[in-house]
Amino acid sequence: ITVIFETHIKRINEKMEFFSQLIEYPNRYSLLKVATNFHERAFPVNAPIFRQGDPVDYVYVVRSGEVKLTQYEHIRQTREEGKLRLTQGRKGKMIHLGALLRGEIFGETEVFDHQKFRQYSAI
Repeated sequence: ITVIFETHIKRINEKMEFFSQLIEYPNRYSLLKVATNFHERAFPVNAPIFRQGDPVDYVYVVRSGEVKLTQYEHIRQTREEGKLRLTQGRKGKMIHLGALLRGEIFGETEVFDHQKFRQYSAI
């Protein structure tokens, strides 16, 4: 026997409501599928969600707050003991790519393009 607790249903319904505002012509099945595949995680203000050079793992949607996207120019990627290491070039500087608000998606390009490492940081 499998039982779904009321709190789970409530969270799924909240996510479905959120995603229904983002999808132009949502149907209940699509919303349910999306809502059950996304998990919520809170980050402290100015904490990195991921950094340039991190392995690509997820697609993200801003539920609340603001996410800043930055990228360092002239980054050299090297492998050290099986880990990716980023070193800034002599003239490397941080570029502010933009800020994302509620409902905006990020990280999807690298996932869909099958890239191995993040090309920018999300904070």
